[in-house]
Amino acid sequence: MSTKVTRYHGPDRAPLELGPGGIPATRDGIAFHGIAPRGLMPWLDEHLGGAAGWQRHGHRLDDGTPAGSPELASLRHAARAAGVLSLAHSAQAAELAARQAQPSATHLALWLFKEGHSSSVWVVDARTPGGDAAFVLNVARDAVAGAELRRSSERLGAVERAAAVQVASVEAVDTVVLDEPAAHGGAWEVVVVRNRLIPDALEIHELSGDAGRQYALVERFLTNPLAPAVIDGVRGRLALPAEAAAIDAARAAVEAALGCEGDDALVVNDGDLVWNGHEPVLVAVS
Repeated sequence: MSTKVTRYHGPDRAPLELGPGGIPATRDGIAFHGIAPRGLMPWLDEHLGGAAGWQRHGHRLDDGTPAGSPELASLRHAARAAGVLSLAHSAQAAELAARQAQPSATHLALWLFKEGHSSSVWVVDARTPGGDAAFVLNVARDAVAGAELRRSSERLGAVERAAAVQVASVEAVDTVVLDEPAAHGGAWEVVVVRNRLIPDALEIHELSGDAGRQYALVERFLTNPLAPAVIDGVRGRLALPAEAAAIDAARAAVEAALGCEGDDALVVNDGDLVWNGHEPVLVAVS
């Protein structure tokens, strides 16, 4: 049975096409991961000035062109050594994992709606003869991120078993294999974690100031068009007092379940907690 696959990216669910050579393309040009991958961050800080170096060259990680500069050549070499996935690789891994999860799907819609240092986050809508299904795939950005995703999934499961907190349950921790020509290092394994989808979730962020601790419920991060990793502002609202109290209670319950406190406590601003409309939900443990 053939399966139709459509791809989208960004908060506006813009179409994402894989052009010649598998390079992701949009109406504005080549799409790429704007956020630097976890395992490459130390190298970027030492050799390319951190995130700025990724912004200059990340879109050409696997575009098939000659390097043209020592910076790009060294980045490609370091990225390959760290097992860094380009956006095209992430799309391929997400499709493979979605097919594994829904082998009878007649249509898969893959939406890259969020990305972080550790994973690219895809919402999958699968149409099957037996009905529709929806879930989230966290595709590891590199080898270090893959190990981090496995640990986070274990801790997420521990919280779900021990605490009275809503959790985006881990449905599977899979490994998919991407095939590459031997000249590029051959096949390699990518960790993909499948989670329960929390529809219409708002990311919870902690604010500090003269008014004391407050929480923002973020609908959308507003980024700089010339630098996708630079956040210029947010769209959302402040949590109401009753909502803030529920968030505080959830944080305390999670930290108690994990036995962590102080510097090891849950870091809300890593995006691990979301608001589902009436209560907080733990979606990851960074």
